[in-house]
Amino acid sequence: MIYEVLDEIVRVVDKPPMPPKAIYLQLLKFADDGRTEMRLCYYIIGQKPRGKGKWLFGQYATMIRREDFEQLIIKAKEKGWIS
Repeated sequence: MIYEVLDEIVRVVDKPPMPPKAIYLQLLKFADDGRTEMRLCYYIIGQKPRGKGKWLFGQYATMIRREDFEQLIIKAKEKGWIS
């Protein structure tokens, strides 16, 4: 699939003992038919030698606190992504 990230909302969560993670809500536009969809994803600072100290795309489903999720939704409403 070919898509473009039209816009994104980012919330950085830093709650020790876990490493910081950046949660993204992205607005995507697909090239084949022009439809738009949203993607919830995250980046986390790597802990293993190959990616240690680098921001890496999260490959699993993220856990997110209610407060952080609510803030993403508020921002999406402000941007007119949802009503």
